[in-house]
Amino acid sequence: LDPGLACAYGMAAWCYVSRGARGWEIDYSRERAEATRLARKATRLGGDDPVALCIGGYALAVIAREFDDAEAFIERGLAINPNLAQGWRLSAWLRVWTGEPDLVLEHVARAVRLSPLDPHRFATYGAKAYAHFLAGRYDMAAECADKALCDHPSYLVELCVAAASYALAGRPEPAQVAMLRAL
Repeated sequence: LDPGLACAYGMAAWCYVSRGARGWEIDYSRERAEATRLARKATRLGGDDPVALCIGGYALAVIAREFDDAEAFIERGLAINPNLAQGWRLSAWLRVWTGEPDLVLEHVARAVRLSPLDPHRFATYGAKAYAHFLAGRYDMAAECADKALCDHPSYLVELCVAAASYALAGRPEPAQVAMLRAL
């Protein structure tokens, strides 16, 4: 109803990200293009809206693989509102994809401090699991993945990191269980 409401465009892009993460896309190319369009509109209109900037930036990273732009938008959103726990969680995931495990852990810690009972806590533990995985701390990665799976048992991303972490930690039985759950 309000063509200038930046966060609405960001949340619409988020819906496409969620569809893709769950394997619900029907027309991959069209939906990815629409998500990218919506994310760009959110970030263009959301110059002072931290939610629009962070979610739009995150969608650009996930969908369009525009990591540099995503980082700039998320950082701007967090500069506007450094108390946005969701922004820190999304920034942590961006740092997973850019291979910066120390920043992941720093951003996860801020997100948890700001919102210790966040309903998306599973995604926060997920980012933490990946950070430990990237750093070669496989036992810690598996432990964090298990925490994420307690909150969201069918979280495919975490089932995969749990399986890989257990395998690389020399624990084949839980690795196989996680792998079978993922399949």
